[in-house]
Amino acid sequence: MIKEVINETSKNNKIQIKSVLGKVLFEYECENNTIKKTAERAVETNVSLRMANLEEANLIGTDLERANLRGANLKDANLREADLYGADLRMANLKGTILEKSRKI
Repeated sequence: MIKEVINETSKNNKIQIKSVLGKVLFEYECENNTIKKTAERAVETNVSLRMANLEEANLIGTDLERANLRGANLKDANLREADLYGADLRMANLKGTILEKSRKI
């Protein structure tokens, strides 16, 4: 589950990445935020996205190199041209996931 909160006064968007159980795994706030920026920031800061619910997420071109996505729900997510080198995708739900031109393990 991805939750976006927009602060109208500062134009910042806070996006939360939650687990399949509803627990907040990571949140990031910045101007013109996207799920791509939030996911990349999580990976850059070594936050585990294990069991993350990223169903239908638009992650085109996202750098997920060495990300822990074990057991994540990526159903119908768009990972076209994403960098998945060394990412842990064991037991992840990849049903309907677009992986075209992505850099894989």
